[in-house]
Amino acid sequence: MSIVWACSMVTVASSSIVVRCFMTIKVLGRWVLFWTFVPCPRWRVYTMIRKSPVILRIVDELTAGGQLGQAILQRHFPKGHSLIDQGAETAHVFVIKSGIVKCSIADQDKEFILEFMGEGEVLGDLEAIRKVPAISTVTAITALSVYKMDRASFCHLLARNSAFNMAMLETLAVKVANTGTRNARQQLNTLEHNLANLLDVLESERLPCTKQELADYLGITLRSLNRLWKG
Repeated sequence: MSIVWACSMVTVASSSIVVRCFMTIKVLGRWVLFWTFVPCPRWRVYTMIRKSPVILRIVDELTAGGQLGQAILQRHFPKGHSLIDQGAETAHVFVIKSGIVKCSIADQDKEFILEFMGEGEVLGDLEAIRKVPAISTVTAITALSVYKMDRASFCHLLARNSAFNMAMLETLAVKVANTGTRNARQQLNTLEHNLANLLDVLESERLPCTKQELADYLGITLRSLNRLWKG
């Protein structure tokens, strides 16, 4: 089975962005195309915890109905547990049932947090599709409950379940749009402005984030964060 993902960002108005995303899967010698357009307001209120309730609902229903047998198992992990390690080979894909994880990249003893992920988010999907080592480390920052499946089961689900496939496609499109928006916001605004916005989001979303994690999310040192805080 061959899988190809692609996506592009198309601006359609000054206040919005549309992400066009498609995936082709080669099954039994035939290519099947799935595509979608996802509108994303350009300067909408920022969210720090990404969630995918549609994916969680689909996996919940498949598991409850016994349609996947033992292909998907539920597992529980404590706060601080590392599900995926950067650079390591990953044999499994996880769907978060409850709890929050941080996804981070380390380089020369420095860490940058790419995103925080909650219910319904899929971990290890890119590595399973691309058949590459883990591009980041995924760590639980709360107690965590997940659905666990091997790579083959995940790819089979993508190929055979159109609802799951479309939900994954839309999630990828939103991820691309959010990443671009976040990068633009960090470049266009001052650190003081970005910090104030993030503090508002932290309060509204009740994200259990330490000062070090906040600094890693902003891409600055803890010392710089403390100076901003005092200023």
